[in-house]
This record gives sequence, C-alpha cells and structure tokens, in this order.
Amino acid sequence: MKKSNAVKNETSGLHIVPSYPTKAPRVRKVVEPIDPSTLTVIESAKLAFSHKHRRAAMIGSVLGAWVPLSAFVVSHTEVDYTQPLYAQIAVWVVVACLGFSMPKVYQWGKNAFHSALAGMCFALLTETLMVVSHNIYLSVAGLIILVGINAVSAAVNLSLQQRKPSYL
Repeated sequence: MKKSNAVKNETSGLHIVPSYPTKAPRVRKVVEPIDPSTLTVIESAKLAFSHKHRRAAMIGSVLGAWVPLSAFVVSHTEVDYTQPLYAQIAVWVVVACLGFSMPKVYQWGKNAFHSALAGMCFALLTETLMVVSHNIYLSVAGLIILVGINAVSAAVNLSLQQRKPSYL
C-alpha cells in the first residue's frame, strides 16, 4: 500500500505536503540594450573580441575592413587627377566610402580624446591622409587605423545584435 503524503492539520483539516522540493521561481534579469556610442574605446574592443562574440568579431572585421580598403585602392589606382574630379565615378565611390566610415571614426576620436573637436579633426585627418597623401607610409598608416576602427565598430554592432536562435 502506498504511503499518503497527507498530514492532519489541527485547524483546517487535511493539508497536502508535496513529495518534491519546491524551488523559487526563476527570475529573468532585464538587460537594458547597450548603445554602442556610449562605450569607451577599450570597452568596445573587449566586447567585440570577447570569446563569446568571436563569430561577430570575424564577420565584423571583414565587413569593417572592406570599406576603408576599397577607398584606399580606388583613390590610389583609379582616380585620374588630370580629369575633373566631379565627372569620375571612382571619386564618388571614394566619397561614399568616406561618408560611411566618417561617423564611426569621429565617435571613436571623440571617445578617445574626450573632445568633439578633437574627434572631428582626427576623423578628417585620418580619412583624408588615407586617400590623398602621396606618402605611402601616411596612407598605409591611415588605412590600418581605419580598418581597425571600422572592424571593431562593426564587430560591436554585430555582437550587440547577436541572439541565440532556438535551433542552436
């Protein structure tokens, strides 16, 4: 015969005692979305290249590097400086690349130097030297800086969007 889990309670009659331990209900933490523009340069790099976000870092690095590399190659190989600049499609491609990259570089400069003016000057200097300087060392240095900034920026944005689907 099965043993009953019922216990006699003097005031209310029978009281059922559960045969399994009760657990407190799980409470989900409410995580506020992070605005990437509020992250410092170091926080951005840590978030982008953390072990948990390695796929986002890889994809972000490729996507982020593509735009400055395209601007560098097109500006140094396909723009004909003897022709009017406004009439060349290659110039408009470079302008589009710079327009895409400039806000990210400005935000990083602003966060790194704690000054909006310094951030704007840093962005203008880096972007301009990369595309118009005939000194290859300045151009390549600007390219490396811009590839790094755009890669981390894209990786951060992808990391913050990353959600684990139910099938993984």
